[in-house]
Amino acid sequence: MDAINFILKNGDTWLQYATRMHILEESKEDMADLKLQALSDPKIKAYLNDITNFHSILVSNHKNPDLPIHKLLFLLDIGFTTDVPEIQTAIDKIMENKDSNGIYQSLTNIPKHFGGSGEDLFGWCLCDAPLLLFALLKSGIDYKEHIKQGVDCLVGFHQECGFPCTVSKEFGKFRGPGRKDDPCPYASLIMLKLLSAIPEYSESDIVKETAEALLSLWGNSLERHPYMFYMGTDFRKLKAPVM
Repeated sequence: MDAINFILKNGDTWLQYATRMHILEESKEDMADLKLQALSDPKIKAYLNDITNFHSILVSNHKNPDLPIHKLLFLLDIGFTTDVPEIQTAIDKIMENKDSNGIYQSLTNIPKHFGGSGEDLFGWCLCDAPLLLFALLKSGIDYKEHIKQGVDCLVGFHQECGFPCTVSKEFGKFRGPGRKDDPCPYASLIMLKLLSAIPEYSESDIVKETAEALLSLWGNSLERHPYMFYMGTDFRKLKAPVM
């Protein structure tokens, strides 16, 4: 409790807001003034500005904390919702680009020497699509109408060892550096995050098998490096968006 009191007295307003919402479970009505203060924080305002132009950065490095999807998820984690205009704009931008399988797309450029077209195209990789679906889920978008189809399609790529490196047809023959049958640790991680938040999947064998696959990779990280994921000291560092 001392840590919570310290945050409430000394923390940034957005951190106070997140603490009071998620830990102390105070009502939004009681925190209306604090919410306005948090939204006025220069760091939060910068994030809100960045997510409104959602496809402004090509998705070429999925762990890049400057990608709008990571900033959007951070804002949603704090407790902000689509009643914030900039967040609603970001959600609308995501929903503008969806393929026939119900999977939302990111703007990416796969060079020709990696099997792509060398052009900026909307498509998806299994290391970005789950996060878009997760953002919609956290934003309260209707699951059956706008999310379920895409989730079910991505689930179809599951293997016993987890989820492999997979891309949409727009990106040609591209896949990450590694054996085709290896699991992609990052794709498996964010698929696990997505499925764990969906009641019809949260207790499924797919979730359990994916979790076990990730734990196996973690336990054998000195010997196994699928798709060149070297889970060393740098990998273990917290990589929240830079504030």
